[in-house]
Amino acid sequence: MSSFTNLLFKNLFKVRTYNQKRLLRGALLIAVIMIPLNVALLFTDGMISSITQKYITLSDGHIQIYDKEFILDDSSIISGDYVVTGGAIIYSKEATKEVKIKGVDTSYFNKERIKEIKINGPTVEKSTNLPSIMISSELSKELGVGIDDRVAFMLLPDPSEKRVRPLLAQISSIYSSGYSELDSRLIFMNISDGEKLFTKSGYWELLVDGDLNKALINLEKINDKVLQYSTWDQFNISVYQNFITSRQVIFLILVLILLVAAVYIASIAQQMVQDSLKEIAILKMVGSTNKELFSFYFGSTMLTVGLGTVVGSLVGILIGLNMGPVLTYLSSKEIPFLNYYLLEFDLKVNWGDLIKIVVTMGLIATTTLYLSLQGIKKISPLHLLQQK
Repeated sequence: MSSFTNLLFKNLFKVRTYNQKRLLRGALLIAVIMIPLNVALLFTDGMISSITQKYITLSDGHIQIYDKEFILDDSSIISGDYVVTGGAIIYSKEATKEVKIKGVDTSYFNKERIKEIKINGPTVEKSTNLPSIMISSELSKELGVGIDDRVAFMLLPDPSEKRVRPLLAQISSIYSSGYSELDSRLIFMNISDGEKLFTKSGYWELLVDGDLNKALINLEKINDKVLQYSTWDQFNISVYQNFITSRQVIFLILVLILLVAAVYIASIAQQMVQDSLKEIAILKMVGSTNKELFSFYFGSTMLTVGLGTVVGSLVGILIGLNMGPVLTYLSSKEIPFLNYYLLEFDLKVNWGDLIKIVVTMGLIATTTLYLSLQGIKKISPLHLLQQK
C-alpha cells in the first residue's frame, strides 16, 4: 500500500467524523446489551444450579440404591442414609395439601444438607407419643399451623396396600430451604416412625462428590453384585427437564437479542460505506484493492463489537456478582410473584456459557458484517463523476 493510500486510510474517519460517532454508538449499544445478558445469565445459572442442588440434597440424593443391605465403601460418597418415603394428604382447619413424608435419622442433616436448609427447633427426634414431624415455613403458613400444633394425615397406600390410613402427628420444628416449590410438599419425620407407616418404601440415599457412574461401578465391584439403583435425574424427570428446557429457551432468547444487535452494527457499517463513496472511489483510483478496503471497514467495526462486548460483559459480571444483597432483600419482602423463584443462592460466573455468548456474538457479527460490506466491490472510480 503506497504512503498516499495509507494517509487516505488514516484520515478516512477524520473526514467523516460522524462515522466515528456511529461506531461509538454501536459500541455503547453492544455494551448496554451485554450488561443485562450477563446479569440474566448469572442469575438463571445460579438459580437453576441451586434449585437442583436443593432437590438433590434434601429430596432425592444423587443416587438411590434399593438393595436393603450392601457395603458402602467409596471415597467419593459424601453420605449414605437409609430413608423411607410415602405420600399423604395433610389436613388442618385452614387447608389441605398433598405432601411427601420422608423418614430419616437425625444424622441425615449433615453439614452438606445444613447448608441448604434452616431449621427452627429439633430435627427429627424419635417421638414417645404422637409422631413428630418437621414441616416447612411455607406449608406452615398455608395450613395456618405452628410448632406444637397437631395435624391430621390421610396416608396414601403403598402398592401392596389396598386402603388409606389416618394419622395424627405433632409439629416439632419448622424448616426452610428458600425454595417454595420444594418446601410446600416435603415433610420430615424420624425414620423409626416412618418405617411403621411405610413398610416397603425404604432405600439408601447417597450424596456423591464426583462421577456417579464411577461411584456405582466401584460399589458394584465391592459388593460383587449388580445393584438396583436410580440416579438423581430420573427421580423428578419432569422437574429437571423443565430446568433444561427453560435454560435452552433463555439461551435462545439471548442469541436472538445478539442477532438484533449484530444486524444493527452491520447496518452502521453499510451506512458508513454509502456515506464514504467518494473516499472509497479515490482510494480505488490510487490503487487500493477491494480486499484492503473490506479489511479496513470490517476490522474497524469488529473492533467496535469487541470493545462493546468486553466492556459490557465485565460490567455485567461485576453487577451480577454483587446482586446477593438485593436478592436477599427481595426474598425478605415475600413479594407474591417472586415466591416461585429461589432468590438466595451463590452467584458464580459460568465461564463456559460466557465464552459461548461472546463467540456467538462474534460469529453473528462476522456473518452480518461480511454480507453488508459486499457493496464495497460495486464502488468504482466512476462514482467520482456522480458526486455533485
